[in-house]
Amino acid sequence: MLLNWIKFGNSALLPIVWFIFPLCLLVAFGYFRKQQLYRAFSHSYLLPHLTQWINFRIQKACLLFLLLAYLFLSFALAQPQIGTTEQTIEQKGLDLVIALDLSTSMLAEDIKPNRLLKAKHGISQLVSKLQGDRVGLVAFAGSSFVQCPLTTDYEALRTFLLAFDVDTISQGGTEFRDAIETAMSVFDQDETKYKVLIFFSDGEDHGKEAIETAKIAHDQGVRIFCVGLGSSRSGSPIPVVSKNKKLEGYKRGQNGNLIVTKLNDKMLQDLALTTGGNYYQATPSGREIKELYTDLSSLEKRKFRQKKITHYEERFQYFLGLALILLVLEQWLNGRRKKVA
Repeated sequence: MLLNWIKFGNSALLPIVWFIFPLCLLVAFGYFRKQQLYRAFSHSYLLPHLTQWINFRIQKACLLFLLLAYLFLSFALAQPQIGTTEQTIEQKGLDLVIALDLSTSMLAEDIKPNRLLKAKHGISQLVSKLQGDRVGLVAFAGSSFVQCPLTTDYEALRTFLLAFDVDTISQGGTEFRDAIETAMSVFDQDETKYKVLIFFSDGEDHGKEAIETAKIAHDQGVRIFCVGLGSSRSGSPIPVVSKNKKLEGYKRGQNGNLIVTKLNDKMLQDLALTTGGNYYQATPSGREIKELYTDLSSLEKRKFRQKKITHYEERFQYFLGLALILLVLEQWLNGRRKKVA
């Protein structure tokens, strides 16, 4: 509930204020009913003598104080806020594009539960740490496309992220050159810095000219950071999964031999170093996400928006104080009435 001069922080409790009216009716009914009983059980000429010890003025005052105390307590519970102060907050941030590898090799389980799920969890962790940065999402494999343009709506981005799977892109393989070009189209072309591209991939590049494309991106103010997923030593076979997510076996070559995929960390390191970024090896503990966020936080951020925030001044304490004063007065009057009796 919002009026011109007052706002209630807990307006859901405001309706209890209206109970003051039935309470007043109940008190009035009880008072007049008591008067009727006095008259019913005594003669009219005896009534003043029988009730001479009762101070009706004090009794009425006590009832009034209790009703007013209830009214003020009700207002206090609704958290009345009277008066405002305005604060201008200057928002700073980077433009981040996260590129997620959706090639079938990302189903390998050399990091649990598998490379793709580990990457999605890491991206979600990173996004939860961001404040004010605009984030976009690019899916890539043999081709690439923009799944989510730059936004500060992190919940919407997480929704897009959850929908990603290796079936999202039909064209197999991994094309970093195409992914970089797609990511560059997301950035504001008028800006020459504050732009970051983050790859979550196993680094298996089936295309060419990725490093040359990264140099072009760097010339346009883009820094590339890479998170490598998988093992560069032993590698892992690539699961073949049915549409209902059941394991049907492992991917094999034309000669029938089992295909083993390994993390190509050198490819990812070269991409990062070419643009002044950094490379991180994915770990079970997720340490790489903390390191990545620390590095991103150290980058220069642009001022892109000023936001005015209105703060309402809490005034519930005044209503609470009035209610306590009235309750103390009611107790004092009650004590005085007993002494007079």
